[in-house]
Formats: sequence, C-alpha cells, structure tokens
Amino acid sequence: MFQNINEATLKLIDNLPNLDNNSWLIVSISKNGEIVAKQISKALGIQYQQLFIESIFCQKNIDCEIAMVNEFEESFFDEVLKDFFEINDETLKESVKIMYQHKLLPKIKKCREELFSIPPNISNILIVDETIETGLRMEMAIKTFQRFKKQKIFIAIPIVPKQMISFFKDRVENIFYSEQTEFYTEIKDYYLEK
Repeated sequence: MFQNINEATLKLIDNLPNLDNNSWLIVSISKNGEIVAKQISKALGIQYQQLFIESIFCQKNIDCEIAMVNEFEESFFDEVLKDFFEINDETLKESVKIMYQHKLLPKIKKCREELFSIPPNISNILIVDETIETGLRMEMAIKTFQRFKKQKIFIAIPIVPKQMISFFKDRVENIFYSEQTEFYTEIKDYYLEK
C-alpha cells in the first residue's frame, strides 16, 4: 500500500528504464492517469500528451463499462458483456455516436484544436494510467496507437493486477509498474490518502 498516488508514481519512475527524451512520448489515457503522466514527464523531461477516451456504460447496469470510444470515433467493446446483456450493434453504435459528439469532442476542444497526433521523431509510446481495471480502456489505447504503425508501445502504471500483466504482455513491448497485485479490488484500497 502506498501513502498516495505521488509515492506510487515515484516508485514507478524508479522502475522505468533510461528513456531517451527525444524519441519517447508519454500519453495519459484517463483523468487519474494524467496525474501520473505529468509527474513522469516532469521528472524525466519527456514530452507528454493526453489521448481522450470515454467509457460507455451498459443501460441495463449503469456501473458496468461495456465499451470505449476514442478521439477518432473508433470504439472497442466487450463482446462477452454485449452478448450477456443482449445489446445489439445498432444500440452500441448509437451510444458511441452520442458519447463522441456530446462528451468527447467538447473535452478535446477545451484542450486543443486538433485530434491526437504523434510527432515524427517519436518511436516509443509510453501509455500511462493509474491502473488497469477491466482492460477496456487500455485495449482502446493500444488499438488507437496501432493506427500510427511506426511506434513501439509500452505501458506504465503504478498498480496493476497480475492477470492484466498476463493479458497485455504480448500486446506491447513491456509493462512497467510500481506494485503488482494478486487480486484487484478498487484503486482507493491501495492508497492511505485517496
């Protein structure tokens, strides 16, 4: 257990390899991930950007994330949950469209004028988040970065469930973390101050 997210991030920074600041880009994929990413960026002098991704929740269970949509209006959804809740493709497509137009685009416009892009000198992407819970957000991020095709993708997270390391290890070059947990409950359980 960590005192707070800053302590967990400092340990994460210690576990990162020596990163050349000219070829790396740190990218946060959530609001809490932004806290971690900014701290890493400042400590290592590496440029940072945010990729906006929004969750889509199941209408039959509002606590259940069923899909994600990114800045490019691409979506990724959990097929098992889609089938379990008997959600048809048209309903999901409409939810993605609404989320993109009414929540995601306004957020992007507040922060920048263009959609996310990678500078030409970047060959390594470090995806940063506070943790990986269901894996949907990380899947969406990886899918998004694969569209650029020329960069190697890495993950950096302070707290990661063991099963998520197994799940993502073949999808990226490497996963860096502060603490690995056998069983994941919720993020607040890993900090004294949260």
